[in-house]
Amino acid sequence: MDFSKALILHQKTRNHMSQHLLKSLFIVIISAISSVSIHGSDRIIYGHVSTKSNEPIDAAAIKLFLPDSIFVAGALTDSIGNFKIETSQHAGYLLIECLGYSSEQINLKNSDSDVNLGNIYLSETMNRLDEVTVMADRVVKSKYGLMIYPSKDDLKFATSGQDELYNIMIPGINVNRQSKNITHMGEEVPIYINGRQASYAEVQNIPAKSIERVEYIDVPYGVYVTDNIALNIITKKESGSLYLAIDGMQNMTYQEGAYNAMAQHTRNNLTLQFFGGYEQYNYNNNLGTTTDTYTIGNQSIEQKKVIEKQNKIKDIQYFQTQLISTSDNKSLSANLTFVREHEPNNITVENINDFHDNRTIFRSENIKPSLKLNGDFKLSKNRRISISWTNTYGKNRYSRQYEYSDYRTQLM
Repeated sequence: MDFSKALILHQKTRNHMSQHLLKSLFIVIISAISSVSIHGSDRIIYGHVSTKSNEPIDAAAIKLFLPDSIFVAGALTDSIGNFKIETSQHAGYLLIECLGYSSEQINLKNSDSDVNLGNIYLSETMNRLDEVTVMADRVVKSKYGLMIYPSKDDLKFATSGQDELYNIMIPGINVNRQSKNITHMGEEVPIYINGRQASYAEVQNIPAKSIERVEYIDVPYGVYVTDNIALNIITKKESGSLYLAIDGMQNMTYQEGAYNAMAQHTRNNLTLQFFGGYEQYNYNNNLGTTTDTYTIGNQSIEQKKVIEKQNKIKDIQYFQTQLISTSDNKSLSANLTFVREHEPNNITVENINDFHDNRTIFRSENIKPSLKLNGDFKLSKNRRISISWTNTYGKNRYSRQYEYSDYRTQLM
């Protein structure tokens, strides 16, 4: 009897300990989940942007970057200069930019708590007064950046889309017409035409008079969501048009030339484009002398190399045709490109220490056709889907022949 009571008491004690253990384990799990939830929650970064005279600056672009300069999120200041960004990132920096004001960069500490940056002051640039008086009638602030309408003088002195971007002088955008690139803070800026990403050839050959406005987008959204800064060229709607363009460049001191032609026909929502070009480089007798010194132990050996003959010839041909269909809710395009690079007979003859000649003969031919299909569909106001398919084929021929004194080696 006493043994049975002891057994029952032991059983109750064990059950009580099991319940206590389960309750403790449950509390630990809930605490862990709460800890993970709190750690993964978004923190808020907020502040106020104004001039040094405490005048609020509206529509200033606030951009959040990771420490390695990867864009995370963006916002605009409201009418009284306030802004707020919600993010799960706990380190990085903010970049504040606004037309007519100097930029400001603020480094953020690695913290889980909300950040109140307080007042952020931007200095007015020297040309802000001119920008207000001259550009106020053609620069419109939007939710995502600026809309810039070209003036008559901008169009008068421009023959291409690149010239137009150069003439309107968007602050922070560098248009280099010699190197043929458009950059912002050293990074290349993607260019769009009517919301469709365009190649440099399209921008270069677009008629300046067909440009209605240029959108400067510094708060990424939609098709620009992966871009830090983007430019979108909006063209005038025409029921039908035909445009032809030819440009060329020829260097007079040595044989180097580039010649391009473009044709574009637009009818309602369809646009057909043809591009073609030819480039040639011919450098003869690019002679020179180099001296190298090699030290082995206490002994120095000097090698004098003289280029006695050098012929470099290269020609490039390309052709591209593109069919584009656009409407309010979708954009479709098909692009066929063919590129050929040819180096027929490049010869270099070098003399080593006035003793023997080295001869190198190089030949190559690269053929690269490609087909690209793009589709962008607007599903709703805040939803869209983009589809892209690319197929590329390459055929390369390569030959290099070395002749060293009485020895010869050839690579195919």
